[in-house]
Amino acid sequence: MEFPLFDDRVRISKFMTVANVAVTLGDSSPNAHLPFAVKGTRRRPLFSVFLSPKTGQMPTPTAYLNLRVDAFRDYIHSVNNIMASKVSLADEMNGLAVSSKMPAKKKSANPCGAAIQGGLGTNIYKLGLQQVPVYRYDVDIVLKVNGRDVKVVKKDAADFVIIENKDKARQTFLKIVEKFPNVFGKAELFYDCQSILFALKKLDIPNSTPKEFTLTPAEIPKVYGNVDAISFVVKTVTDKYQLTLNDLSFLNSSEVKGVKHDLAQFIEVATSQEALFGGRHSVYEGGKSFFMASAEPVKFENSKALVTGIEKSVRFIEGAGKPETGLVLDVHKSVFHKGDQNLFVKATQSIRSWPRNDRLTAGDVHTLNKQFRKLWVLTTHQRERKYELDGLCNDTARTKKFECDGREISVFDYFQKQYNIRLQHPDAPLATVKNFFQGRKNITYLPLEVCTVLPNQRVSHEQQTPTQTASVIRFCAILPADRKNQGAAQAKELGLWNGKAKTLPYTIDTQPMVVQGRLLPVPTIAFGANSTVTVNPANGRWNATDRAKGNMRLPFVKPSALKLPWAVGVLGRGSTQLGKNFADAIKKELNSRGYPIDAPLVVKQINYDQVQLGSKNNFFEELTKMTPRIKFCFIIEDENSGVHGQIKANEQRHKIITQVVELRTVEKFNFAAGPATGYGGNSQTLENITLKTHIKMGGLNHAVKPPPGYEKVFNTERMYVGLGISHAAPLTEAQRKRNMKPTTPSVIGFTCNYLGHIQELAGSFVFQEPREDRMVEQLRKLFKELAEKFQKCRKALPKEVYVYRVGASDGQYASILEGEVPQMRAGLQDAGCKAKLVLVVPSKTHNVRIFPTQIRAEDKAPAQNLKPGTVVDSGIVHPQWPEFYLNSHTTLQGSAKTPRYNVLVDDTGAPIHEHEMAAYMWAYGHQIVGSPTSLPTPGYIANKYAERGRVLAQQAGREEFVGEDGNVDFELMTKKLTFAGTPLANFRVNA
Repeated sequence: MEFPLFDDRVRISKFMTVANVAVTLGDSSPNAHLPFAVKGTRRRPLFSVFLSPKTGQMPTPTAYLNLRVDAFRDYIHSVNNIMASKVSLADEMNGLAVSSKMPAKKKSANPCGAAIQGGLGTNIYKLGLQQVPVYRYDVDIVLKVNGRDVKVVKKDAADFVIIENKDKARQTFLKIVEKFPNVFGKAELFYDCQSILFALKKLDIPNSTPKEFTLTPAEIPKVYGNVDAISFVVKTVTDKYQLTLNDLSFLNSSEVKGVKHDLAQFIEVATSQEALFGGRHSVYEGGKSFFMASAEPVKFENSKALVTGIEKSVRFIEGAGKPETGLVLDVHKSVFHKGDQNLFVKATQSIRSWPRNDRLTAGDVHTLNKQFRKLWVLTTHQRERKYELDGLCNDTARTKKFECDGREISVFDYFQKQYNIRLQHPDAPLATVKNFFQGRKNITYLPLEVCTVLPNQRVSHEQQTPTQTASVIRFCAILPADRKNQGAAQAKELGLWNGKAKTLPYTIDTQPMVVQGRLLPVPTIAFGANSTVTVNPANGRWNATDRAKGNMRLPFVKPSALKLPWAVGVLGRGSTQLGKNFADAIKKELNSRGYPIDAPLVVKQINYDQVQLGSKNNFFEELTKMTPRIKFCFIIEDENSGVHGQIKANEQRHKIITQVVELRTVEKFNFAAGPATGYGGNSQTLENITLKTHIKMGGLNHAVKPPPGYEKVFNTERMYVGLGISHAAPLTEAQRKRNMKPTTPSVIGFTCNYLGHIQELAGSFVFQEPREDRMVEQLRKLFKELAEKFQKCRKALPKEVYVYRVGASDGQYASILEGEVPQMRAGLQDAGCKAKLVLVVPSKTHNVRIFPTQIRAEDKAPAQNLKPGTVVDSGIVHPQWPEFYLNSHTTLQGSAKTPRYNVLVDDTGAPIHEHEMAAYMWAYGHQIVGSPTSLPTPGYIANKYAERGRVLAQQAGREEFVGEDGNVDFELMTKKLTFAGTPLANFRVNA
């Protein structure tokens, strides 16, 4: 590839670096005159292409695209073509640049759906803001220790550290205010106990230089231990910074970058002062604070506690004719590790049956390892020390030995010799702590009985089994009637309406907003043989069985054209006969719906070793050697086996589609009673299993028929794409200081209706380095391939491309518009596709709740929550952006989390209600159960593909993908693990 800039030519290679780019151009100053910068590693260079270059001169860029080598080569190729046709480089680059503006909000005079009488309740409280100036200052706390300056870490991934640091900052701030009243005593102050201080009066702090306020050893709070001095360093943000509370003029723009986050930040900090300084709450990131006195036991989980708190956020809303500010208050429950509990006691309460001799099985150790990883503990057998556990190991104090003073000694003997402690449980597993010393990784082994769990630690998703996660969801579920009452109580605990609030420069309404809503019309569900089913508008449900005709099974709308050879593996304590009975029931159910599948070729009882990747007697490898080759396999799995990830890894490696069914589900079937009775009243369960099976085997169960006037939702010329992203945990500060590279990728799941039927979906996933919340690198190639697949199947390119981009917050909208959208368009153009693009972002990561205004506390969850099809597109939505809330599903427990939708791109110029109907119709397309999902099916399934990619990456381990530079090669990971280009690419394997 050649880059004709000035009179020189640059050849792009995989080993292009800043230095040799500059040398090639004959320029001694790297990047001085280039319309791109080169960064990243030598093995994986990253080219930043500036969007506003001038020929021969490079101004400071304000926007850029990050491209890897292949994408950069494509870009250079485009530039060469431009130069060949004598089009100026500057003009073309300006053409590539996109605005970060949202499309115009377009409402219809006659939107679809019936108005809901009496309106809908919310958890949004309007704020009245006074015309008051607010000044902001940045704060650092620096410890003087043995002649060194140590800056207190402001943020951390660990809950315990977050709360401990905030407590230290709180005590330091109070001491500083007390010692320096001439500076801090004359203004109303709002401190976040981390790094931000707001004041209603300008403080005596120089604009140009930070000012230090020092505490002597006698004044230092005891929480710091032995410290020589503490400096509280305050710096004015800018000499011209001043926030006026009631200035909402920035909301009159459709520019995403124009949002003033500092106003929301001030309100968030100001309304958290009682939680931060009252001593009764623990305050975490994301506006979450927990009232620790509300802790209650968790059923069957004595080592944990359920704590109630509140999640708070600020929303700028449409209001009543002019932009307004709303404070969103949502009750939030979370499960915490019980603090001050001995770790051995916690371990015994975390295993179903703890053996008397303390000798656990490898499976039990694996379970505890998952639950204890990243848990902070305190040890006191020497001086008091705090550790973050890496997990547990199979070694015990009796078996683990190490070298000490030139001889080998066990942990048990070492504690007896060194600390005069005779361990009471020497056969229990040891906890492990990883640390780095002088560039080497070391492992410390700690007996459980000498560790105490530190407080204020929430139980993370990674620390739970799937069964525990399901239990936690049930524990934390709050019905709307209770949520409204508990929300009001928690708000009072925050002091939002107490006496001091009257002196603040804002007011908060004591009652939440009521808004107008509509109920969208339901679709009709079509099956084979021209049969249709009516959806119940009260709950969105329908039946795939005609009960008026003796439970006649309705035929599939598009039976799979493939007769996949299949098998059944019974894992664990089930029997072969149970597997045969189950297989026979599945066969009869599929046959009755028009899919004449044969009996399975294999039904076999297997053990856990046979599903381990690489095992000598791997069950799936056996299936690949059969004639005909097995292509689909049921696994009946004990729900406590913990090998679900291994099963899915076998699916990917051996290209055998799998479906896992829990043993306890199969054991409920009364096979002797036969299909006429639904095998003992389990007809609905069997139906759901077989609907999933048929989708995985390449069929389509039903079709969604929109109401009259909305048929174009499923226009055959419209290509739907779902994009979901599963982010890896960020590197810790310690890892960043060691210049460690990420080993866990971000996973982009995607799905598309490029198969034979407009509502058929398939997809896969790709991996990328977790650098930013972007999908930029992969999108151009992906959209080109999807458009070509669509053309191959439909014999024409799409005229509209409709994207559901799931998993993005509103803080990412600018990067999506400037980074991702151009790549989508470029990929479509590469395929010769001139389709109009629509991009909608559904999100459930907000904390807005919408309820019926009239709720009976005695009703069950479905009756207390919104009906499917409830939509709100006024009052609480953004003043300028096209935005709506759509509750498309029935809520079976707790309170509905109604997704919020933002239309970021709309080349079609459609009114907002058309986007509402598209999302609602797709909610009925999931195919597995007779009710709508909470998200449109393309987005919902894309998330599932992202989750599957995450599981496969975890099962594979990093060793398979380490490049020459010792870092994980995520491109190689994608190549080895993705479904794309494999026999699984055209199946919805993770239905």
